[in-house]
Amino acid sequence: MYYMKLANLGSSHAEILRLTLTHHALKKDTALPSQLPGGAPLERRRLNQLLPVGTPVNVQEVDIRHYFEDEEISGSLLGILCVRVEYDDVFKKEPRFTESVYFYDQKTHSLKNMPVYNRYS
Repeated sequence: MYYMKLANLGSSHAEILRLTLTHHALKKDTALPSQLPGGAPLERRRLNQLLPVGTPVNVQEVDIRHYFEDEEISGSLLGILCVRVEYDDVFKKEPRFTESVYFYDQKTHSLKNMPVYNRYS
C-alpha cells in the first residue's frame, strides 16, 4: 500500500482537480526511451480538494499490486506507474500539472522515482 502525499510548494493555495494513474511495461535490460510510450489511464479521479501551502496532504491510498502484472513483480518486465496531478491556483487561468514517474524495484519491493520522466507546468 502506498499513500499519495502531495505538498504545495507554491505561494498560494491550490485546488487539486484530477489525479490520473497510467501504467507502462517495458522490456527489462534495454535502453529506456527518451519519452514513455502513450498508455491508457488505469484510474482517473476528480478530487476537487484544496491543498494548502507547505503542509503535505494524503490524497489517496493505492494498492500497487492492482496495477502491476506478475511479470513486473517478478522482474521479467519493468513496471512503470505515472502519477499525474492536475490543479488550479490563483495565478494561472488554465489548469497546471505535475507528473511523477516511478518504477517497481524488485530488490526492495518498492516504487522508485524516475526523475528523467518527471514533468510539470
